[in-house]
Amino acid sequence: LRREFRREKGKEMAFPEIERVVYGRNPLEVVKCDIRFPPILTIDVGSPVAFQERVRQVFPFYEEKTSLKIPGELPAGMAQIVQKNLPITGKKSHVFLSADRKLKLSLSKEGVSLESSQYDRWEHFSAQLASALDATAEVYKPAFFTHTCVRFKNSIRREPLGLIGEAWSDLINPWVLGLLGR
Repeated sequence: LRREFRREKGKEMAFPEIERVVYGRNPLEVVKCDIRFPPILTIDVGSPVAFQERVRQVFPFYEEKTSLKIPGELPAGMAQIVQKNLPITGKKSHVFLSADRKLKLSLSKEGVSLESSQYDRWEHFSAQLASALDATAEVYKPAFFTHTCVRFKNSIRREPLGLIGEAWSDLINPWVLGLLGR
C-alpha cells in the first residue's frame, strides 16, 4: 500500500529537486496527513486490538471519539449539552496518542490520519506515517486508497521569534499578506 500511496495513475510521482530549508524556529503549528479508503465496517464493530498492538510502542495512549455534526447556529454551550446528554451516535474514531501527545494517529472505518503538533522534518513524519499505513494494511487490508491529503498549518508569531514591533509587511511577502499588508 505504501508504494501505491506514492503512485499517481500508474506512474511514480516526480517532485522537483529543491534546496532543503530547516528553520531554527519552525513556523509549522500542525502537519496532518489523511488517507481515505472505502469503508471497512469491522473497524466500527469492535475494538482495534490488533491495530493497537502494531502501533502501541509509539502511540501508547488510546481514546475512542464520537463526533457529531451539530448545526452551526446552535450556541456552543447548548451544543455541548446536546452532545453530552442525548444518546445520539456519530462518526466513531479510534485515536492513538504518543507519550508526549504531540503525535495523534486516528483510525475510522473510512480512513487513517496522522497529525503532528511538533513537526521537525518530513523524514520523521513520513516514517511514522509509513508505520501507520503498514499497520492498517496488515490488520484491515483496504482494497485501495480513495483520497490522500497532507496539510501544513503555519503560524508566525513575532514574540517567540524576537520580532515584537516589526511590521508584518517587513516579515512576509506582500502577495501573501494581501489587505493586511497595508
